[in-house]
Amino acid sequence: MVQVQPAGLVASLSPNPVAGMLTLRWSKAYNKPLKYTVVSSTGSVLMQGSVAAGSNHLSLQVAHLPQGMYRLVLLAPEESRTLSFLKQ
Repeated sequence: MVQVQPAGLVASLSPNPVAGMLTLRWSKAYNKPLKYTVVSSTGSVLMQGSVAAGSNHLSLQVAHLPQGMYRLVLLAPEESRTLSFLKQ
C-alpha cells in the first residue's frame, strides 16, 4: 500500500501492485465532487472521471492496462495528491 500524508488530504492506494481492482481512499469527504486521472509513465492520460461529493473512496478496474508504472492524480477542492501504482 502506498500512503501519502501531507498536512491536509491523506490518500492511499491498495493493493499495490495491482492486477485488477484498485481502491483509492482519502481522509475526508468533500462537499464538492472530486476528479481523478490515471496517467501512464509516458504522460498519456488513460482514465479520468469524477467522484460524487461526500464520498471518500473510489474503486477502479485497471485490468485492461498493460503492466507498468502509473500515476493516479486526485483533485480535491483546493488540493491535489498524486500516488503511484504498479500494474502487474
